[in-house]
Amino acid sequence: MKKVVFSTLFLALSLSGESIYFNQEVTVTSSTPEYQVVIEKTPYEECWNERVEVNHIQRSHNLDNVGGSIVGGIIGGVLGHQIGEGKGKDAATIGGAIIGSMMGGNHMNNHSHSYEPTYQNQRRCVTKYRKTRKREFMGYKNVAYYKGQKIIKYSDTPLKTIPLTITVSY
Repeated sequence: MKKVVFSTLFLALSLSGESIYFNQEVTVTSSTPEYQVVIEKTPYEECWNERVEVNHIQRSHNLDNVGGSIVGGIIGGVLGHQIGEGKGKDAATIGGAIIGSMMGGNHMNNHSHSYEPTYQNQRRCVTKYRKTRKREFMGYKNVAYYKGQKIIKYSDTPLKTIPLTITVSY
């Protein structure tokens, strides 16, 4: 039994792999600057003066209102005189004249407007954007080859070599 355990342990240890690491530098074959196009938007304000119509309703003079009150009072008095009898006839005439006078004045007040448009300058502004295209430096693209494999490393300055860490497992 001891032989089986030792044999299995020996076999397991001999099959386990190990790894070896070593560093190597490869020579860069090309180093080219890389750029990126950036669009910058700068806001600015564009303004102008605009002539805008402002509506004004102008009322006519008070003389029109007085004339409407007089005409309304006469019509109201005549109509009121036809309604009543006796002392009620006098009250109906007076009431009709008062109500007619009020209605005639209001009627002239509501219908004696004249429309005269007036204009006013107003400043209007809109925000717009100027677009500027700029090339921004991104770094250097350094290219090297190791055993037929292309290796690319980006840096701020051109490189002469690229360091590699190589792992060998067995």
